Amino acid sequence: MEKLPIIALAHTTWKGRWMNRQHILSRLGKRGWPIIYSNGVPYTWSLKSSLNKNGIYSKIENIDNVKTFLPGLCIPRSQRFQVIDRIAIKLHCKRLKQLMGLSKNEKFIVICFDPDFYPYVQELNPTYTALHMYDIYSQIGSVTILFNLQLEKILKKADLVTASTQYLLDIMASGYKEKSHVVFNSADYESIHSVKKPFPDPVKLRNISHPRIGYLGAINRKVDFESILNSIENNVHWQWIFMGPVNKKEILNDKHAEAFNRIQTLSNTHFIGEIDRAEIPFFLSSMDVNILCLRTDDQCWAKHSYPLKLNEYLATGLPIVSTMLPVVQKECGNLIYFASSTKEWEIQLKTAIEEINPDLVESRKKFAKENSWDHRVNDYENLLKGIVFKKFE
Repeated sequence: MEKLPIIALAHTTWKGRWMNRQHILSRLGKRGWPIIYSNGVPYTWSLKSSLNKNGIYSKIENIDNVKTFLPGLCIPRSQRFQVIDRIAIKLHCKRLKQLMGLSKNEKFIVICFDPDFYPYVQELNPTYTALHMYDIYSQIGSVTILFNLQLEKILKKADLVTASTQYLLDIMASGYKEKSHVVFNSADYESIHSVKKPFPDPVKLRNISHPRIGYLGAINRKVDFESILNSIENNVHWQWIFMGPVNKKEILNDKHAEAFNRIQTLSNTHFIGEIDRAEIPFFLSSMDVNILCLRTDDQCWAKHSYPLKLNEYLATGLPIVSTMLPVVQKECGNLIYFASSTKEWEIQLKTAIEEINPDLVESRKKFAKENSWDHRVNDYENLLKGIVFKKFE
């Protein structure tokens, strides 16, 4: 069937930390779907930083099988002046259509990853609309009445609603079950599997001894610092490597601030910052154990997540220790060590470090391979094709 043009809308910058947005869209692009990706128009308060970062001239970059559009100097969005706001969105959407070469009556798809892009969806008026929900938006930041209204409107308009877990669909799209589907997060299995040992340690790890315990991902209030503090303090020979950007402001305004401050002072903890995407396989494979130390209280969005890093960890075959994340327990609980208390963290980490089980290593790799991004995008592509057929049955 014809692969229709896709306009994709999300807040994540394409060249930033790769999330499910880039993984899904880059693979669809590789399969021949024409795609343009946009973060929308900057607001008045962010226009200056946007210009400093991207320049005053609009840019179209062909990268990872996707066109990305950076608007440059433009009429910014404004919450105070609604007429200006509508003009900014209208001009941006007109430009997106031009860049995709869309004629007036040509069919196309909009894939939206953040519900507050609804005004763009409304202006674009696509033939088909798909919404992918990747988190419990209300627990990430402050959600307004307007945001909830936009979520409801885009759910109603969407031909396809997907989410990274069933829980997200249950709490945010319960009235739209007939068009809702789960598309779990996954891993770039081949890039991790292709790493052959031995290889030189990445530079940032060369002065860090073993055993190494690794955490990959954004370091913010979703990390359960209290659960791992005792394990770090009581086992000074264990080296903890935290790989990812640290949101100190968010953490220090959270109940785990004291534990985080303590962890930062310890000699066996290493916060090494963001890791380049191409280097991730080498860093993960250089660990002895990888961890999912995510909070499981109801006040945090991480409890019901299917973490991006999960299948990346599994692809290495190395042991994993995790908090009691329901989706992870259900999907691959037999491949992972779980801890529900500070004492259990010590016990399970010790067991994981000492693990000698080739069959378990291979089972982890097999699970990751069978649940790679290529397989996920097979499913998502079939869902897209399905809405095209269904609409004109």
